[in-house]
Amino acid sequence: PIDEPHVDHPADLHRIPFERSPRPMRPMSGHFEGTDVVGPLLEPAPALVDRVARRDEPVETADNILFCAYDRQGFYRSCVCTDGTVRSNRDELLGYLNIETLQAGSEIEDFLGELSSETTDVELTARGPFDEFCAIVDLAKTRLADLGGSTLLEVTRMGEIVANDGSRLGHFEPFGYKDFKVIALYVLFVDPGMISPRELADDDQD
Repeated sequence: PIDEPHVDHPADLHRIPFERSPRPMRPMSGHFEGTDVVGPLLEPAPALVDRVARRDEPVETADNILFCAYDRQGFYRSCVCTDGTVRSNRDELLGYLNIETLQAGSEIEDFLGELSSETTDVELTARGPFDEFCAIVDLAKTRLADLGGSTLLEVTRMGEIVANDGSRLGHFEPFGYKDFKVIALYVLFVDPGMISPRELADDDQD
């Protein structure tokens, strides 16, 4: 079972840093220890130092994968395994999804949020670790909506994520309507960066 949140657990702790693809090399002036090279050098950005290289596909076998997430450029982002484990494109553990209880947990099993039926069977309510409202999960239209009913995003029959302005945010593969509940848990609680406008702005600057 996933533990309930600690009182001093900040709500934003579940926003785990997620590497979409290798960051660009940046120039640096200096001297590398153990070399005789001095002057403009290239080094990886700090986020990539001592990190597993970004993978283009999951290490898990197809039988163990529920679906994979790909970013808007089509790069492999993460996979959700049939046991609910979520692993990044650097083979890092991002969290857990309890497919039966529709709960999400962090990599250390802190409670991140859940889906529950508060109105009808075709609409679920997503709430965070402090019972705060996050979104309405519309199962009939495979979309996420705000409290007023306005669409935040939808997932097409091809598994593509489309924002309310029509922009494409990524896709899931394979995609089945039965997986939409798990997809909602994933984007809302484990990998919100996938649908974050801030992350999209960072992409545009790369």
